[in-house]
Amino acid sequence: MRLLNVSTLELVEFPADRIPPYAILSHTWGDEEVLFNDVIHKTGNTKRAFTKLQGAAEQALSDGFAHIWVDTCCINKDSSAELSEAINSMFVWYQKADACYAYLSDVEVSAESPKTISHCRWFTRGWALQELLAPKNVVFFSRDWVRLGTKIDHCEIISRLTGIHVSYLCHTETLDHASIAQRMSWASYRNTTRPEDVAYCLMGLFSVNMPLLYGEGSRSFLRLQEEIMRQSDDESIFAWYDPREPVGFSHGLLATSPAQFAHSGSIVSYQNWERRQPYSVTNRGLRINLPLKLSKSGREIYTASLNCLFPDSYDDDTFIGIYLQKVSGDDQYTRVRGNELCQVQSDRGIQQTIYVRHYEQRSLQEYTRGLFPHHILLLRPMSNSSGYSLVETLPRREKSDRPLNPGLTSSTPVDMEPAALSNARIAARKWVPSRCRFAFAVPKRPNQLAAALLFHRDETSSYIGVMFAMTEDFGIDFHAVDVAISSSGQPDWPMTLQGLQHLYASSKSDEIFLKDARVDTLTEHIVWNGGKYYAVEVILRPRWQLPSRGPLTKG
Repeated sequence: MRLLNVSTLELVEFPADRIPPYAILSHTWGDEEVLFNDVIHKTGNTKRAFTKLQGAAEQALSDGFAHIWVDTCCINKDSSAELSEAINSMFVWYQKADACYAYLSDVEVSAESPKTISHCRWFTRGWALQELLAPKNVVFFSRDWVRLGTKIDHCEIISRLTGIHVSYLCHTETLDHASIAQRMSWASYRNTTRPEDVAYCLMGLFSVNMPLLYGEGSRSFLRLQEEIMRQSDDESIFAWYDPREPVGFSHGLLATSPAQFAHSGSIVSYQNWERRQPYSVTNRGLRINLPLKLSKSGREIYTASLNCLFPDSYDDDTFIGIYLQKVSGDDQYTRVRGNELCQVQSDRGIQQTIYVRHYEQRSLQEYTRGLFPHHILLLRPMSNSSGYSLVETLPRREKSDRPLNPGLTSSTPVDMEPAALSNARIAARKWVPSRCRFAFAVPKRPNQLAAALLFHRDETSSYIGVMFAMTEDFGIDFHAVDVAISSSGQPDWPMTLQGLQHLYASSKSDEIFLKDARVDTLTEHIVWNGGKYYAVEVILRPRWQLPSRGPLTKG
């Protein structure tokens, strides 16, 4: 360990088993800090921050210490190996210091401004969190090195400022008694200059070590959580939420920032009480065993119970729950409704092994982008038909038709099929004529027709044709046309899709205005059993009727 001699302001190296008593400085970095090379070359006295370094050395000397550790000059940051070792050791160095001087550069003591530590910048910095919690003896000083009292003196004020319980500030409880969610919440409002330091400054708080990879950005926080999971099965690590998150987005199980734990500071974890498989990071995402129960909202959304709770819910058999949505038939899930947690009591559902990939906030639609072995268009009931009825589909239905998704056979358990698909199939029998298809194979070529629907309106004796094709990004798009009536009184409608191909032009998912109607579609993308399903609802309105969109999406 390298320390600064407080009398000579020279750096001295000590082996791990011969480190003398030392003081340590906690501060916020400012302009012109005195760095390692400045001390080596004795050029530090020309820098603005030299008075801070000098004041810390003088305070240590007056307290009987011969050495002090200061992060600005005791680490050679030109050496990435030394920097990594120092950051991984820093919590222990603060913990073993005999005194920690918390220098509050924005606190000035005068007759008009009494001694106070509230609202100073030090309490908003990420690195200062471990510097507050690790050492037992923390002494606060103003800009002019006026003593402001100790951490113990101000423990009640600090607890209100930081959300950290007094027992952890006063070291009557060890930090590992606090749940992971609680410890994360202490960092939720703190900032760091470099995005990677959001994670690196928390390593000591969770007793983990990991290599530094400056340049990885927010991925460092993901790595931190993965390291925590290797040592702890505290499921409160998943008990984060953001009330400001808009509806319709999905996530992995892990948070992307400590800020998402801002409202989780009171969450406590249950002791180990039931057999659970250890969770692990795999190439299919996080593998975890959780009790799942289908939620009342349906749509393949499940409540997953975590082994933790809010302290105001100490009723028996009470758990915190998060919402997961199944996104494929192979046990792949994604977290949804990240703006809330729920409370689960008694019936938690059946324990299942699932996989959840990690990604930052994205729309549910994005999860189903890309290419799958099978792409199938499935018709949903029309909520707004304006008097039109389906009379023909292309391709036409044949008795020899095989299942469009080879995985969908008579031996496939019905309860494995997503409710949205089974409901659409059941409803199709009621509104789609028996001579018409309700499911269509979608060619994996942009703009090649997959399906065409012919609608008829008795009141006006008019016909509308609606066509569908894949887009370049593997979505689905439509086009609509007025269908002419031949001299025989029948619609001028071809026998095959090829006869309509020349009429197709992508709508770019915009509403299409025809002679008497407006045509639009709403689509839900569902992945199941190797197939990507486009569950499409066709909407036909009179030209004058205003649109009324449902919960589905375009395209």
